[in-house]
Amino acid sequence: MNLLHVQAKHIRSQALAINENNYKALFRKAKGLGETGYFEKAEKILDDLLKKNESGECRCNHPPVRPYIN
Repeated sequence: MNLLHVQAKHIRSQALAINENNYKALFRKAKGLGETGYFEKAEKILDDLLKKNESGECRCNHPPVRPYIN
């Protein structure tokens, strides 16, 4: 994990400590997990986001997180 991933993880953790239902922070957490190879954890978070969305409008229905390939 490079320095930017560590900093991003720290900022997401702070945002989620303030509001554990912060959809944007949760989505970015899932995206970061997917980019670092933790696909199962990322998929669980994305599934939970879809279930938590009460309005029926899908604010987090983005393409699946894909592995980062150089």
